[in-house]
Amino acid sequence: MKSWRVVLISSFSFGSALRLTTSKYFTPSGRCIHEEGIDPDVEVKFQEQEFKETAPEETVFEEVEEQDKDIQKKDEPKEKEEIKTTLQDFMQAQGFYDNQLVSAVELLKGIKVYKKQQVLQESSL
Repeated sequence: MKSWRVVLISSFSFGSALRLTTSKYFTPSGRCIHEEGIDPDVEVKFQEQEFKETAPEETVFEEVEEQDKDIQKKDEPKEKEEIKTTLQDFMQAQGFYDNQLVSAVELLKGIKVYKKQQVLQESSL
């Protein structure tokens, strides 16, 4: 996101000055989003819940995560130790279940799977 700024400096007769900075924000395509923001592609209403040990995101993409782990093991040196914090660990530490965060992660994982499928289809042609 790019921002555009204008700095105005006004001098007063009694020796003081005022600096006023105004900004507008633009998307990478150049659309001004100042004072209106961006509408989400997918809207998920927040539902405050207590953290549950069996969060649904653990089962939705379980198979894909296993495949990703297998791919990462092949690509990375075995000497390197990895420290990972799962989404479930994060939410448990925070003490609540964030359905918006889970939905965002599921959407990103879905996009990742979709792009992998596209690459596989293109390479088989």
